[in-house]
Amino acid sequence: MKGNGKKIALIIILFCAFSVGLFYLVTVTTKDSAAATAGETETVNDAEQTEEKDSEGAATGEATSEQMAAAQALIGQTVTQDDIEAAVGEWDDFEMSSAGCERGVYAGKFYYKDFYIFSRTYDKGQTFSISAVNEN
Repeated sequence: MKGNGKKIALIIILFCAFSVGLFYLVTVTTKDSAAATAGETETVNDAEQTEEKDSEGAATGEATSEQMAAAQALIGQTVTQDDIEAAVGEWDDFEMSSAGCERGVYAGKFYYKDFYIFSRTYDKGQTFSISAVNEN
């Protein structure tokens, strides 16, 4: 009886070790293949975006650098949206939020293709105090 108990305990231990090893192998393999698939997708998307930028960049590259220079010239000034549009050009998107600002102050963000203009407004969007220009 003693010999059979030791054999059963050894079989149970080996079975547990095998199960843990199999679980680890399946988990690592699944994560690696998911990461590889995501990496391949990102590589394809990056290549497509690079091609799009190259084709668009030739036509708009100079305009973008000129726009960015015009935007940087506005830093420290208080201007209206019309002034920004006249100096830099029409923005792609605009966002105004009070998140992270003191009471009565709003952050205005003007989004362009390759950069953002950050500003503060104290009169609910009538004028904007330009604080920074950052590249994407």
